[in-house]
Amino acid sequence: AAKSAVLALSVLANLACINGHSQLMRPEINALELFLALLADEDAQSKSPLVLPYAIAGVRNLANQVGAAEQLRKSGGEQLLQELVSRPDAADILDESTLVHATKTLMLVNDLAMKAKGKVP
Repeated sequence: AAKSAVLALSVLANLACINGHSQLMRPEINALELFLALLADEDAQSKSPLVLPYAIAGVRNLANQVGAAEQLRKSGGEQLLQELVSRPDAADILDESTLVHATKTLMLVNDLAMKAKGKVP
């Protein structure tokens, strides 16, 4: 069951990357909420070392959409990611690529928030 769940998570993260935003952000699906829940779920993370990287990749891929970036900011997901990358052991629990994804997600959400406020062209 754990392998199936990780495979499904991988598919969702990849779908988010290839313009699946509209389907994944529908209220009845809301993959962003799933990805954020997995970021905070240490039990799920303990079942597979791939849960956290896929959750971060899914958040990053969805954050390319303004609506998802706003939801990430309003839901506390941005704070959750910030806490994750700020941990002293972040380099131990995340591989380098995943840490870069998380950091770039935070930058993207911040940039989109500034654009929404009209502070950036």
